[in-house]
Amino acid sequence: MPWDLIATDFNGEETINFGPRQESGIALYQVETLATISSSDKDQLIPCTTVTVLGELACIAVQEHLALFKDCQRIASIGLDGVIDCIEWSSDGSMLMVGDSTGKLSLLDTDTGDILFSFKVVPEGCSLKTFKRILFSTKSDDTTDLVVLAGNGQMLVLTGITQDLFSADEGKIAASLKEKLIQTRADHFHTEGVSDVVCFDDKIVTLGCGDIAIGVWVIEDGQLVLEDEIPSYVFNDAGVVEGRVSSDGKHLFVLTDNHELLLLNTTTMTALHSWSDIKVEQFQLLETKRIKNQSLQDMKLVLLTVGEGKTTNLMVQSLPSWETIYNLKLHQPSTLASCPTSQETLFLAECSPSEEDRQSYSVRLRCLTETNPETRLYRILHKNKFEEAEEFAKLYRLDTELVHKVKANFLLDQLSPWNNNSEEKVQAMSTQFTNCLAYVKDDLHVAEICMRAALSSLKATQKLLDYSKERLLKVSTNKSADTTQKEKQQVLLSKLYEIQHRLVTFKMINGAENYSAERWDIFMKSDLMKVMMAMLQQNQLKKGLIILSRHEYEWERCVTPTVIKNFLHFIPDHVQTGEIQCILTETIVPTVARLLPQILVDVVKWIIQKAKSSELLDKKAWPVNALQFLRSVYGVLVKVVDISYSHSIYTAADITMKTQIERLEVLDLMKTLITNLQHLHDLQTKYNCKLTFGNFLQETTETVTFRMLDKVVAIEMINQTLERQIRPYMREYNLREDIIFSKYIKDLLERSGRMTSYLGEAVWEPKVIAIINCISSQQYKCDSILEVIKCAPIPWSKEINSLVQQALKLDHDLVRDIKEQVHLMELKNLMHKYNLKKEDIPSDNNWE
Repeated sequence: MPWDLIATDFNGEETINFGPRQESGIALYQVETLATISSSDKDQLIPCTTVTVLGELACIAVQEHLALFKDCQRIASIGLDGVIDCIEWSSDGSMLMVGDSTGKLSLLDTDTGDILFSFKVVPEGCSLKTFKRILFSTKSDDTTDLVVLAGNGQMLVLTGITQDLFSADEGKIAASLKEKLIQTRADHFHTEGVSDVVCFDDKIVTLGCGDIAIGVWVIEDGQLVLEDEIPSYVFNDAGVVEGRVSSDGKHLFVLTDNHELLLLNTTTMTALHSWSDIKVEQFQLLETKRIKNQSLQDMKLVLLTVGEGKTTNLMVQSLPSWETIYNLKLHQPSTLASCPTSQETLFLAECSPSEEDRQSYSVRLRCLTETNPETRLYRILHKNKFEEAEEFAKLYRLDTELVHKVKANFLLDQLSPWNNNSEEKVQAMSTQFTNCLAYVKDDLHVAEICMRAALSSLKATQKLLDYSKERLLKVSTNKSADTTQKEKQQVLLSKLYEIQHRLVTFKMINGAENYSAERWDIFMKSDLMKVMMAMLQQNQLKKGLIILSRHEYEWERCVTPTVIKNFLHFIPDHVQTGEIQCILTETIVPTVARLLPQILVDVVKWIIQKAKSSELLDKKAWPVNALQFLRSVYGVLVKVVDISYSHSIYTAADITMKTQIERLEVLDLMKTLITNLQHLHDLQTKYNCKLTFGNFLQETTETVTFRMLDKVVAIEMINQTLERQIRPYMREYNLREDIIFSKYIKDLLERSGRMTSYLGEAVWEPKVIAIINCISSQQYKCDSILEVIKCAPIPWSKEINSLVQQALKLDHDLVRDIKEQVHLMELKNLMHKYNLKKEDIPSDNNWE
């Protein structure tokens, strides 16, 4: 017969309905019976009972029947095919997973009580209890896994479980579950049986008996892998049958099959405390922590211990003092509800014999609520019932400031830009938030809250930060403030100035009109150097450099060779030197020289390359732009590499740093480039000779003169060009005119001596003749004329003939060579006249 006779609504009359209870201890608990469950069959034996609770939701299963409660009111009753072994709420309470003796898992919708989906995972008859534990585990990435431990030692994990998964048709659900299913055999390690499973820090911990008492599992590459194990001899060869983990994941409470309770550190898995003097049957961990930390403070341990006869004792101990603060005698068997450690009310199921025949039983679902005023206040605040909390605090003369502190924190969370609230609601909450702060006398706490806020407008956020500053400055004038408070005030004041400085930066790069709470909240919490790098990658150079120039302290904190390399790499190629000159001279070069002197040469090489690129990026200003840029950087470099052992501002660390810099390499690289660019600039401005930098580097002072002469096209301008440009240049560099002109003629003839016009005359003749006329030395003039005779096309032009005739009148030994060339030319001319092209023409040495 089913256990479906459910009675509720006892109006809190415990003594009238169920008689007096036997309790003791310094703590006060309000004990109520929520419901009684019985069967119409009076000969029923003690039923299988299990209870699970989540906030205001409660579920009790007795044999094949389960009942759902919400806020102490029954909302549904459901019967299944088999005895229910395990039940568990999902983390948000929207679903209830039920495992019964037929091996089926059934998923129930909390709101409707409907079974969304059922699937069989364990064959029947494989154990006295088909399911040992069902858990919904929320992981660090906010996904939820379903962990199922079967009585036969099989462990199954369904990853990424959501309610939406079960809204599809059955075929798709089955396929999705198959994809998400991971399973293993835990009994291969717990050789005498697996009893329980707990989860923390994305790890799954199995508890059992045999060779291994505790196994720590992780999911790797879609498989369950045993990461660590604790042998049973650590527990004196006892098995572990039950476990609970604190909310911070730092403490593990385990119960052995010898009824001994132990407290373990989850990091080292070493015992911190044992309850060897108490025989424990079941236990539950409750926490009332306002601030999560790694201590046992504000924890309570609920124990079901073995009593005399057919009774059991419920004990509540306060941690870390281990003091028993409450005792309640119960009938045996009784079952504690599984629940989150933050659960406000403790639930249990008590199996009581009938008052009439003492042979039949009924199950009482009972709840215990602590009535300590402070704890009660915390519970009310946890529900965000602030008006009720304030009235309660006044009634019991508790600190009402605590209520306003918690309310301010709550409103701040609600004002978060990630909450989709209407503009009217945001405005109302902002007003409440400001009013609430006025009731809090703790200036430091108020300042901290204000600094975390991201309000809906820039003006409101600035105003709140100014208010935070006012409250902090009050601490300085408060004579009752101790040293610790003043030290904290200085820390917070520094942090506030940093936030205000960051807000100005945000306004500069985005504009006041583009402010939004969401964008400011992200910017306020971001690593500004990563933001700066991202902006450089997105070609937002100006914004990126604003961040860098305004937040150098963050730059210095995170700078590494890789960061410097990436920074320089991310500067777009099209950026001109003037745009980055200040940031290089004021931030990059000094920082690298001070913190990373070993890579200063690399930075200088990049700067040099950037300066050279100005020739293409800004042709009009070249090379002045590069010179200004390099001289600015060079001035900084001289300062950072200069070592003065007598200078008072230099510390030993500064001198040590400077000795690590390759001083000559750093300075010489740039000094050489500056010198070359200055020469190039002089050529352009003083001598009107424009060369590309690449060509300039290939030239000498002599060949630069050649290039000047090359640029003279109009022969009538050659004398003017010589006087204005070429001769001043040669005088500056001590070049002898006759030698240079002679060399130029030879160079010109080598390059274009075979080129003739369509009239047959050589194109170079006018320029060469004009330059020869400028040579005063008979030696170099004759040399040049000889070179011309060798290259002049036959027959000679009038100009060449005239030049040769002038040469023959000179009084120099080389005139004889010229005459010989003239005779040779006459022979060549004769053969050319008679078209004797294939005949051998005598060479210079054997023409006779």
